[in-house]
Amino acid sequence: SKTEVLINFMVDSINRFANHPDAEIRTQIQNLFGVTEDRIKTILQSQDRIGAFRSLYQEQLNKYARYVRYFEMVDERNKPIYDLFFATSHPLGHERMKEAFWKIDPQAGYRFSDRTDPNQPVLFNLDPSIGVAKLIQNTYSGKTSVSEDVIFYVVNETAYTASHARRALNFLLKNDNISVEKIKKDGSKWSHGFPTGTIIHFLIQQ
Repeated sequence: SKTEVLINFMVDSINRFANHPDAEIRTQIQNLFGVTEDRIKTILQSQDRIGAFRSLYQEQLNKYARYVRYFEMVDERNKPIYDLFFATSHPLGHERMKEAFWKIDPQAGYRFSDRTDPNQPVLFNLDPSIGVAKLIQNTYSGKTSVSEDVIFYVVNETAYTASHARRALNFLLKNDNISVEKIKKDGSKWSHGFPTGTIIHFLIQQ
């Protein structure tokens, strides 16, 4: 419950050797994923074999860990180098890991892209505030929630961090996309920011 693992996942090599003529090598690929040969054969027929292998590995890791994210490491020319899979069942470990990745200096010659959600890849060296704001809007449109629930959603269900969530909420408030009640959930007065108990009303998306 308090363990984190970071796995170097050489997906290009896996893709190359998955249908190797040597049966022993094919068996090693199957053992890596813990699946049958038929499951691998199904992936080999996929139009996006790389994506299918990533998704399968994530699926298998999710049987043992609550939080599984995977990152594509790319060089300065945006060429993929390898993938990193992170897995843990501890929410704080998940949050701290993402915070560490967001601090990576893009000038170092490499970058990380979160690929966990194929519909929403995230490049870590970009300011994501507006994108996170849109994500929050799409999720909470027309609803009322408290700040900690919105932040919990961003931290645990997306590639982003608590600080990204707060900046996005400030952006939404500044642009009149949300309103905040003057009295918090515990009865105390709201003054600024989004401390625990802040009641937020989200406008319906047009």
